[in-house]
Amino acid sequence: MAEVEIKRGYEGLPDNNIRFGIKVTNTDGLVITDVEVILYYPESLFSLEGNRHQNLGNIAPASTRTAEFLLKPLGCVHEENIEAHISYRDSKGKRHSMDMRPKEVHCVCPFLKGLKIPKSEFLELSGAGHSLETGLNFMGVGVERLTSFLVQTCKSRHFKVDEFSIEGGRMLYLASESIGEKAYYLLTILIKDDGGLTQVMLRAVSDKSHGLNGFLNETVADLRHVVETVQSAREIGVIRKEQVINIIDSVVQRTSFGWGDGATSVNIQDSVVQRTEFNVGGNKKAEEDGQIDTANMHRKNDDECAQMEREAKSTGGEWLFTKIVSTNIYCSIIAKHSGKCLDISGIDTDNGADVIQWDWWGGDNQKWKFEHVGEGYFKIIAKHSGKYLDVSRIDLENGANIIQWDWWGGDNQKWKFEHVGEGYFKIIAKHSGKCLDVSGIDLENGANIIQWDWLGGDNQKWRLII
Repeated sequence: MAEVEIKRGYEGLPDNNIRFGIKVTNTDGLVITDVEVILYYPESLFSLEGNRHQNLGNIAPASTRTAEFLLKPLGCVHEENIEAHISYRDSKGKRHSMDMRPKEVHCVCPFLKGLKIPKSEFLELSGAGHSLETGLNFMGVGVERLTSFLVQTCKSRHFKVDEFSIEGGRMLYLASESIGEKAYYLLTILIKDDGGLTQVMLRAVSDKSHGLNGFLNETVADLRHVVETVQSAREIGVIRKEQVINIIDSVVQRTSFGWGDGATSVNIQDSVVQRTEFNVGGNKKAEEDGQIDTANMHRKNDDECAQMEREAKSTGGEWLFTKIVSTNIYCSIIAKHSGKCLDISGIDTDNGADVIQWDWWGGDNQKWKFEHVGEGYFKIIAKHSGKYLDVSRIDLENGANIIQWDWWGGDNQKWKFEHVGEGYFKIIAKHSGKCLDVSGIDLENGANIIQWDWLGGDNQKWRLII
C-alpha cells in the first residue's frame, strides 16, 4: 500500500465563510493516481459552495495536492467536526481508501445591540478580557470618509462611546453586547493616513473568547463591503452641492446611504440594488415624485444577486493582501500554474541573485513582505537578504530577468497588485507595465521568473499565503 499523508485545516474569511483545505501528500516512491476527496459536514449547520467531491488526479512521489472547499455557516458554529474520505490507486492500480481525522471548526457571529457605557468604563473593560487585532488598507478613500463609513456600518449594532481626532487620523470607541448571552464586545478603531494609503487598525475585546473572531470578521466584512461597493461602481457618490447619489452599472447590496435635509435625487441606472437603505429626509415623497429613477433598475432574486456578488468580488485575496501590508508580516507568493513559490535561487544574499520558482520548504528566501511607496505601488522585500524584487537593468522588454537588489527607488523596483479573481493577483512593474511571469509556463523547480506582457496565463497569476 502506498504511503499517503493527510493534513487538514481551515481559515475564517472576512465574510465569516470558512475555507477548508485537505492536503494529500504522496510519501511513497511511486506515483498514485485517481486521488479523490469527499467532504462530510453537518448540513444543518453549513451550506457548501461547489461540489463535496473533488478529484485531485495523479500525485507524483513527494508531491502534494490540496482540495479546497468553501463552507458557509448557517448560524453560530461551535466545536463542530468536518470529516472526509480519501481514496486513490497505487502504482499497480489497486484502490485504497482512508478516513481523514475529524477537524473541529469554530465560527461564531454574535447577535449584537448597542451597549451604552461611559468612556471610563469602556477603557477599563478594554484593558481586560480576551482581545483580537487586525488591520486593513484602503486606497482612494480618505480618513474622514472612511470614518463616516465605519460609523454608518456600525450604528445599528454598536453604541459610539467616543470619537476624536489624533495626529493624522481619527479614533473610534464602540461598544455592544450580545443578545441573550449578555457578553460585551468592544471595538477600538484607529483610522490614519500613511502617504495616500488609509490604514484601519481594529482591536476587539470581549469577556467571551468564542465569539470574538466572528465579531471582528463581521465588522471588517461589513466595512469592506461598503467601501468596495462605492469604489467598484463606475460612478457613485454623494455630490454635496446638488445632493445627488448616482449608482450606475453596479451591484449594491446591504448598504446604507444617508445624508442630511435637502437631498433631492437618487439616480439608479442599469444596476442591481437590494436590501439597501436610502436614509433621505422625505425620501418617500422623492420616490412618488419620480426623483428616484428606477426605470432601468433590474430586480433579481436573492440567489441571482448572491451569484453576481460572488463573481464580482474577490474570494479573499484582496483581504489577505491588506492584512499582510497592514501587519507587516511575511508571506509566500505562489504561482497558480505550478503551485511553486517565488524563491531567491540558492538562498543568495547578493545583489543580482536570480528569482526562480521552487517547491515550498519554509526558507526565508521564500518569504516576502510589502511596503507601500505611493500611488498604489509596493516594494517587495525578501526576508533572508532584505533586498528588493527588481527588473534587471530597468529593462522594458518582454523576457527581462527578475532579480533582487538593494533599494534605490527606481520604478523597476515598484510593483502593483491587481486582483484577477479566485484570490490571485497579477503583479505589475511600474516602469514597464509588464507582469511577473514564470518563463515558458514551466512547471519545474528552478524555472526563471521574468516580466512579460499580460496574457492572462496561470503562470502570471500569483496567490499570497501566510
